[in-house]
Amino acid sequence: MEIYLTRIQKIIISLVVSALSLALVIGGGVAIVKAVKEKQQATCVHSYGSGIIKSEATCEKPGVIVYTCGKCDYELTEEIPANGHVQIIIEAVPAACTSKGTTDGIKCVTCDKVLVAPTETPILGHKVEVLKAVAATCTLAGKTEGSQCTRCKEILKAQTIIPAKGHTVVEVTGENPTCVTAGKTNGSSCLDCGKVFSAQETIPALGHTDAEEDGTCDICGDFDAMEYLKKFSQEGACTETAVNVGDTVAGKVFRFYRAESGLSQTHIIIDNNTDVPMGAMSKMIYGSVSDLPFYVGGQPKGADNIIVCYYEDYVDIYIAMGEYEMEHMGEIITLNVTNSSKITSIGTTGTVKCLTLNE
Repeated sequence: MEIYLTRIQKIIISLVVSALSLALVIGGGVAIVKAVKEKQQATCVHSYGSGIIKSEATCEKPGVIVYTCGKCDYELTEEIPANGHVQIIIEAVPAACTSKGTTDGIKCVTCDKVLVAPTETPILGHKVEVLKAVAATCTLAGKTEGSQCTRCKEILKAQTIIPAKGHTVVEVTGENPTCVTAGKTNGSSCLDCGKVFSAQETIPALGHTDAEEDGTCDICGDFDAMEYLKKFSQEGACTETAVNVGDTVAGKVFRFYRAESGLSQTHIIIDNNTDVPMGAMSKMIYGSVSDLPFYVGGQPKGADNIIVCYYEDYVDIYIAMGEYEMEHMGEIITLNVTNSSKITSIGTTGTVKCLTLNE
């Protein structure tokens, strides 16, 4: 089978054949040049310059630098070592009452790569502190109870103001004076805080009034035995009568005259009207403190019902009803004076008289 080519096809084939022939010629030339150059480079004593960086080294990857021989154009390729990471601390963020925190981390200051990632820490929550209520006073406002967080100082429950109450004024009733105690006028003060608005003033005690001079106050009825006894020492104020066994003693005044020695040598013995220790069935009353009597001279405990006035020539003693006791020779001895208490014995030395106020 015969193939018929057109004129155009023939031209194309001719061009292709020419191109292939040229390529063969050029390729052969290049191969010759390359072979000559490689032989020259193999025997060259290379001399390199500063080199050209083809790729920069990073923290993790090495770079590439190429050096070219100035004599033969031979290229030497070398690796630039990786820089390595420059570490810095990623500072922790403390957790707060209402927000989470993070732990410390690590990153590279050069490339910003996170090397150790921070971890999350939980929310702390509020630490509640109670704000105590403050009671309102008469003049100062108060507050209700509240609360706040001691960490972040956030007010969790606000305190509200309680207005001051104001004073509650009350009248303070005064007291009338008596013979022996002072009184007070009326006043006023605050019931809650005690502030005084109208101060009470003191009213002096009235003092006893004894118009009849019998020792009994005409106002309160109190009997002042000492003042009564002092009346007997006034000139011509009293009458003396003899003292006899069997006489009663309650409410009477007895005068014991002093001897030259200065002591009143006599005494009277009063029946006791009560059970007493053996050897003390009756009690001796002397007229002088120096006589060391059981009751009068030594001012024994509870002897308020026997009153004594001492004078240069005599001693006056008032004996009132009542009971008192003293310790004598290790024993407690009781004297019980009643309306029926009588004199059972009178001393034989010295003089004792019973006194009566003149009208």
